[in-house]
Amino acid sequence: MAFPGKYIIEFTLVSFGLIFLVFALVALAKKETPDRPSLKYAFPAGIAMGLMNFITLALSAHMDASVLFPLVTIFSSIFNLTASVVLFKEKFTPLKLAGIALGIVSVILIK
Repeated sequence: MAFPGKYIIEFTLVSFGLIFLVFALVALAKKETPDRPSLKYAFPAGIAMGLMNFITLALSAHMDASVLFPLVTIFSSIFNLTASVVLFKEKFTPLKLAGIALGIVSVILIK
């Protein structure tokens, strides 16, 4: 009540901490070891996701949500497409590229 809107950071930290614990417990219970080639991308992917969440949280206080969240969705789609091509050397068929483009256009039109 004294600090309206200031609970968001604490809520985010607590929720991410709980999610981490749940996933860690599930991973320990399954006793599966991840593939070595995929491990080198785990840490950078986690940092990128955390950075994106932090930027979204910071911008949500300064931008209208009807503009911010479509932008986040569009740029995350573009970033994922770029990472797929550059890092994983994935070959996209014209149908897959049309699907990605349709998804981006649909986010713009829904706004």
